Amino acid sequence: MSASIPTGGIHGLMAEFDSATELVAAANKTREAGFVDVDAYSPIPIEELHHAIGFKATKLPLMVLIGGLLGVAMSGIGLGWQAKLFVVILPASVVIAFMTTLTLNLWLAAKIAATSGRLHRPWPDLTRAELPPMTLAALSATLAFCFVGGLLAIFAQIVTTGLIMAYAIVGFAVLHTLTLAVKSRGIWLTCTYVVVATFTWPILAMMALGIADAVFGLRKSYLQRTRPPPLPAS
Repeated sequence: MSASIPTGGIHGLMAEFDSATELVAAANKTREAGFVDVDAYSPIPIEELHHAIGFKATKLPLMVLIGGLLGVAMSGIGLGWQAKLFVVILPASVVIAFMTTLTLNLWLAAKIAATSGRLHRPWPDLTRAELPPMTLAALSATLAFCFVGGLLAIFAQIVTTGLIMAYAIVGFAVLHTLTLAVKSRGIWLTCTYVVVATFTWPILAMMALGIADAVFGLRKSYLQRTRPPPLPAS
C-alpha cells in the first residue's frame, strides 16, 4: 500500500491497493475506525466493496427501469397512433398537393400562352367558376363513406378531398365577385392568397364559401343588388 499525506494537516487520505482483497479489507477497517466519507474505485465490479464503504442502495435503478418500460410502452402507442394518423392524412395530403400543383401549372401555362399570343380562346373569368348542382350531393355521399373503414373509406377520403378543393376554388371565385366594389381589392385578395398558402387550413373557409354560394346563391344575389338600373327607353 502506498499513501500520500499532504502537509499542513490531514484533509484526506488516498491509497492504492494491489488486489481486491486488500481493497475490501482496508475499506472495512476505515469504516470501523469511524470514517464515513469514504469512496473507492475499481476497474471491475466488486460486490463486497459496496458494503465495505457503506454504500446505500438507491431507487435510481428502479426509476430507470420504470422509465424505460414507460418509454417503450409510449413509443409503441405513439408509433401506432402516428401510423393510423399517417394513413388518414396521407391520401388527403396527396390530393391537396396534386390539385394545387395542377391548378397552378394550368394557370401558369395559360398565362404563358396568352402572353405569347397563342391562347386561341378568351381568358376564363374566375368570378363565373361554378360546379354542377349534383356536386354537393356527391360530396355528402363521399363524406358519409369516409366513416365505413377499409379501402372504401380511403377511396372516399380521396374523392372527398378532391371535391373540397374544387369547392375551395369556387370559394375563391365567390371572393373575387364579392370584392368587386371593395377599395384596395388587389391588396385584400393578395393577403387572402398569402394566408391560405402559408397556413393551409384557411382553405376550409374558402370551401365553406363555395358551398354557401352553391346553396344560397351568394354571387347571384350580390350581382342583382349591384347591377345598374336599365337605361330608359327612347
